[in-house]
Parts: sequence; C-alpha cells; structure tokens
Amino acid sequence: MSWAVWITGLPGSGKSTIARAAVEMIAATGEPVQLLELDDMRRLVTPHATYTDAERDLVYRALVYVASTLVDAGVPVVIDATAHRRAWRDLARAVVPAFAEVQVTCPLDVCREREQTRTGGNAPRGVYAAAGKPGGHVPGIDVAYESAASPDLAIDTTRETPAAAGARIAALVAPWSRGSRQTATPQWTVWITGLPGSGKTTIASHVAEALTKRELAVRVLDLADIWAFITGGPWSPLAEDIAHRALVYAAKHLNEAGVAVIIDATAPTRIWRELARGVIGRFAEIQLICPASVCATRERAVRWRLLGCPHRSLSGVRSGGPDIALAYEHALGAELTIHTDVEDVWSAVASVVRLTLRLREAASARVA
Repeated sequence: MSWAVWITGLPGSGKSTIARAAVEMIAATGEPVQLLELDDMRRLVTPHATYTDAERDLVYRALVYVASTLVDAGVPVVIDATAHRRAWRDLARAVVPAFAEVQVTCPLDVCREREQTRTGGNAPRGVYAAAGKPGGHVPGIDVAYESAASPDLAIDTTRETPAAAGARIAALVAPWSRGSRQTATPQWTVWITGLPGSGKTTIASHVAEALTKRELAVRVLDLADIWAFITGGPWSPLAEDIAHRALVYAAKHLNEAGVAVIIDATAPTRIWRELARGVIGRFAEIQLICPASVCATRERAVRWRLLGCPHRSLSGVRSGGPDIALAYEHALGAELTIHTDVEDVWSAVASVVRLTLRLREAASARVA
C-alpha cells in the first residue's frame, strides 16, 4: 500500500529538515519515497509567485493532485508544505487512503530567528522581512495559520532533534511499508499534443494499454483530470498556467520514481511543452496534425456522443476551458509527427509505442 505524509508548520519551524531526515530514514528501509517540497514546486509552477489567495488555492490543490497521483501509481510521498489553511491538508486526507498529518510546532519568535540564519534548501530567503507590512502574506502573522485539528503526530522542534523527529515519522509509516524493494530506474515522458479532436486521448489510452501488456509501469496524465481537481470555478489564464505546469511537475516525479508518463494535453502555448523538455531527462513530443475542420467535427461527435463515437467523453471539460485552443502553437522539433486525418489509429499507436520503447532502452542503458 502506498501512502502520503504531510508535514505542516510555520515557516522556519523546521519542516524541511525533518522531512529530509524522514525521507532518508524511510529510504534506508528499502522503501523508495518521493519528497514533495512546496518551495521546490513553486519554482516550476509559479516562478513569479504573487501569493494571492487565488494563486495559493490553485497551487495547494495542484500539490494535492501531484501527491495523490504519485500515491495512486504506488509511490509513497512525504509532503513538506506550510498549508496554512487546514482545508488543503483535509483535501489530501480525503483523496489519499493512507494519509498522516504531522504537526510541527515552534514559537513564532524562534521561527523568525531560524529563518534569518538558515542556508541552503529551497525555501525563499527573507520570508518574515515583510511580515506585518501592507501587502504581507506570511502565515502566522499576516494570514492565519490553522494547526491540525487531530494530527497523527506532533513534533516540538525546540525539544526534539531532526533525527529523532525523522525516526518517529519513519515509525509512523512503517505499517504501510511494503518492505525492501529495488531502486527504480528513472523513466520517460511523452507529451501528445494537437488540436482538440485530433485524437490525443484515443492514442494515449491505446499506447498505455499496449505498454501495460509489456509490464511497463505507465500513467496517463490528462489535462481534464487536473483541471477538474484544482478548480471548480471559471477558466482563467492563471489556472491554465498552473494546471499545465503541475502536469510537468507530476510527470517529473513519476519518472524519478520509475513510472513512465504519457501526457494527454493540447497545451496550445508551446512554452509548457518546452518546460517539460527542459526539466525531464528523457522526454519526447508527439505532434498530431489534423485539419481544423476535421478536428472540430470529431470534437462535436465526442462531446455529444454522436455516431457511436468510441472516444472518451469530454463532458468533464467545460466549454471555453483550457483545452479549447483558440490559438495553437505547433511543436518546433517534435520527435514524432502523426497526421491523424490520413493515418489509422493502430498505425499511429504502433509508431508511438516504438518511440517509447526507444526511450525505455535509453533509460536502461544510462543506468547500466
């Protein structure tokens, strides 16, 4: 059984140090575990963070999406994030069957002193410098920090060393451990892009099925799924950007844990696909080409389930949502281009499978 542990507490309370100690101790037992640090995730997902309420809600929901996706793929997760609103941690508890919340406590004045002197790590410097001033957004000062109502573990970092705290967290998850396992070989990501209606979802699902039969762990990350998870409101450029960037972040961590990834997303702005190429070690872009008129006809057939269309329903994607491409930027250097108006599905699937097997061979050769 896979699991997730969320370590929460004020900035400077010692979360990151404890999280890293816990991950090291858990990994030493033979249980590969992924560390999700919000400060690390923000570098990719919100490189120019504003810390507005709307942005924070999208980012934290995206973090929960990434964690639950990893757990669903069999990858244990330790989350290092303040999450000053209890609702975000409660959301993780609701969607992750094996979940624990660790409350780190530390007096605010000690947190401020530690934050001023800490070095290294992913946390931004000077978190408390603007606290209490107009426009401030520091949890515990400018915005309320909601402690865990019933934490599974409480740690006072003024009384307990990081090593001792890490050991307690390792003991907490020990009943969920599957025992010693081999270190996973880092895998690959392919991004299937093209106009809505070009056949992305059909090809992605058939490729995943073919690879699963070859006993290769693979996950399909669908933009519609993350969109439905992180926002229940109307479409916005901010939500669209965070959703695509979070897909990249999820794919990166799945690859590191030995799970191959197929991303099914139009991503009309090329920068999102190029971001994946820049941060994922083995990456390929598959460009689907299809006349807009043909794509539009297919899209309507899928949406309204006309003519016995076998494609997956798109009822989960609201009209005007992120996968409705008004302006689409084709790939500049796709590893594979498929004209889906003239090439049959099975031929296209075979081409993609061959590409993924080459990526797999490259991954194995690098490890060897």
